[in-house]
Amino acid sequence: MLDIAYITILYFLAGFFTAKLFDTYIVPKPNKKEESSVIYKISKVIYYVILTSIAMYIWRNIVQEIPSPFEGIVGLKHKQVHELIEAPILIFAIFFYQKHLDEHLREIYSLL
Repeated sequence: MLDIAYITILYFLAGFFTAKLFDTYIVPKPNKKEESSVIYKISKVIYYVILTSIAMYIWRNIVQEIPSPFEGIVGLKHKQVHELIEAPILIFAIFFYQKHLDEHLREIYSLL
């Protein structure tokens, strides 16, 4: 259980700070003409999803290489913990905390 909590904390922090990085530095600021275009909004969402998937892949590989302080306790094998491979909390944190992605999705949804 402690190893799962450790992995969850690592993934959550990685996802939270990645979302903040995307919203603050990576995402370009649109001009007013581009903002009103539906094609622009859809392409922006695709851009966010591509960036997010790349970031998730990178973070998952990084976290898998971080040794667990609980390795070997009561026979624990850190590399075999299911949460280390799947990374559901990383996916949740990155998507949940991206303000710009959420705004674009809401705008597209309202147009449908």
